[in-house]
Amino acid sequence: MIIYAVRCKGKGREKVTIGKKAKKGKEKKDLTKMKTPHTYVIIFGVVLLAWLLTFLVPAGKFSTQEIEYTDANGEISTRTVLMQDSFRYAYPLDNEYVYQQLNQLEDDPQELEELDVDPEALAAVLAEGPKEISQSQLDEVGLTDDTLYSLYGEKFMILLKNCIKQPRFGELMTLTVSAF
Repeated sequence: MIIYAVRCKGKGREKVTIGKKAKKGKEKKDLTKMKTPHTYVIIFGVVLLAWLLTFLVPAGKFSTQEIEYTDANGEISTRTVLMQDSFRYAYPLDNEYVYQQLNQLEDDPQELEELDVDPEALAAVLAEGPKEISQSQLDEVGLTDDTLYSLYGEKFMILLKNCIKQPRFGELMTLTVSAF
């Protein structure tokens, strides 16, 4: 930093340097003058990073449950929370296993009532055969993914190592380049 002052000598004025003198030769870059990227560039970078992470992080879900608690006003409220140790990766249904288990479940009216499953709708799903069973049909009957998980654990899903296909690095780079 250089500070200049003006000193008066008689009739003329003289410029005097006070403080450090600048070194001749190497000049230092002032990092405080580096510009921040535009807001849209930062947002685009975050979106691009999130998109890339979808190829690396496999899909999954937690089971949830409703809990009741007393709020600050003294009223009882409900809240949906995650169940501890219930995370599972998203795999397709093992239709044969589910079909066999649902046939056994159909013969137990007490358990159907506990699970709040419509027996007629379940019979209609089972009439279509094991290859036609889908999670959306089971949801309509009242057998959600969480219910099946609580009944059968991970047995109702096909647990193959490469079941969730993730692209290789070359495919990922091709996708990235083609996006631009």
